[in-house]
Amino acid sequence: MNAKEVLSRLITSSLWCEPDHTTRIVWVTMLSMANSFGVVYAELPAIAHAACVTQSEAKKALDRLSSPDSQSENKESEGRRITKNEIGGWRIVGFGKDRIARNERQKNYMRTRRAEGKA
Repeated sequence: MNAKEVLSRLITSSLWCEPDHTTRIVWVTMLSMANSFGVVYAELPAIAHAACVTQSEAKKALDRLSSPDSQSENKESEGRRITKNEIGGWRIVGFGKDRIARNERQKNYMRTRRAEGKA
């Protein structure tokens, strides 16, 4: 998924309608902090600092992001956006699924091309 697709999906998500803008700020911050596996190795103070919000605001946002959301299109973990990571930090739920799907499409395309070349 390219950056334009990410932004388009972000602003049409149920998260974008959150009444508290801090939740959106913390979410975008966490997306930018995540490693390639969707893990954010940061605790509350670091996330608050990176998002330029208070620790109290960050705590509220983390609570909201880790709560079930029946309106979320991602039904994994009851629509939660994040879960606590066992070894510290947070895991972004569903992170990388689009990349995996894209890789599968590319593999299928290459198989088809190779099969056509052999025929």
